Amino acid sequence: LGDVYKRQVVKKSVLAQRMSALENYSRTQNTYVIRRSSDNRLGTTDGAVLIYLHSGVSLSAVAIEFGLTIKHEFSALNGGLLMPSSVYSTDQIIARLLLDSRVRSAELNANYYLVEAQ
Repeated sequence: LGDVYKRQVVKKSVLAQRMSALENYSRTQNTYVIRRSSDNRLGTTDGAVLIYLHSGVSLSAVAIEFGLTIKHEFSALNGGLLMPSSVYSTDQIIARLLLDSRVRSAELNANYYLVEAQ
């Protein structure tokens, strides 16, 4: 085998191990493997919405109005993680939240990873 072929096999092997680890984590933690469209990076999400609110706005009030469950409320910042009843509706919920004047920012709670061998 040539040296180039060996490197390709190693890269594929490392990628397969990382993907396997992500899939195993996903199965045990209600975490989903996703792909970001802007750069095709793989990531994980629990489907929650990471939200920051303007000062004086109640996270509970926003959660109730949008039919979301509070997963975590931040102690130092006015915001938290809100969970939709279905992860398949998260995009639509984020779009609606961003139109609400009480919301500073709202985005998918996700972590993205490099999946190439370093």
